Amino acid sequence: MCPDGLITPQRDIWANGVPLADADYSFAPEDLRVEYDEFFNPSPKLSGKDRLTASAEIMPGSSSDPVITIAKNVQRLVEILAIPSEMRWDMRNRLLISMGEGKFVAYGYEIPRNPADFRVKIPSDLFEPKFMNWENSTIHGSGLEFVSVLVFESGLAQEIDAQLAKKPPIQGTGVKRGPSPSSTAIEEAIRSLINDGTLPNHNHQKQNIEIVRARAHELHPGEFLHDRGLSHESIRVVLAKLIPLAKK
Repeated sequence: MCPDGLITPQRDIWANGVPLADADYSFAPEDLRVEYDEFFNPSPKLSGKDRLTASAEIMPGSSSDPVITIAKNVQRLVEILAIPSEMRWDMRNRLLISMGEGKFVAYGYEIPRNPADFRVKIPSDLFEPKFMNWENSTIHGSGLEFVSVLVFESGLAQEIDAQLAKKPPIQGTGVKRGPSPSSTAIEEAIRSLINDGTLPNHNHQKQNIEIVRARAHELHPGEFLHDRGLSHESIRVVLAKLIPLAKK
């Protein structure tokens, strides 16, 4: 109960969900997320000596035929560029396996829908790669389609199902308006860092993302457990909007 006998408002359970587009990264092991982030951290400029060393690494051995040398370098570059995609595939595969094992649950709006609809639990047999549209946070298969899919740890399923059974008026029409809770918190954190002079700066993007994530936790303690909703990509998008990178 609140002061003066008022009823404590029911918390917005949906704020604890992670959009499908971010869930693979958000629920991935920390070491895999750190390794993935390394590929998006701009490397410092190399000195002349370092460039020679780097060239030697990408061009092992030598060949009198420049065409063969170029072909080998191109192949090596393609292999390097494919690494982040392979890691993201690994993240997604790990999440789908965990969802199939019941460690995570997903809810979304069923298509076709109307403004009065509520999210519903998505059947576990749809947690297969062929049914997933990660980028758009949709799942489509076996004659069913769900949009605005949110992923939760299974421990929250009972509370979610209880709220859905009551269909509380707090959810209104079921239409989500405005930015997500995490986006709002990220923007608040960035503006706070701008106000105190921490941003903008000359740090690498990865460093600033960590600074923003820490400030979001500071402003909203306990709200984003295990960095749920504060993924690298979620923060990067808001950073780019508020502090555009200078054109070189």
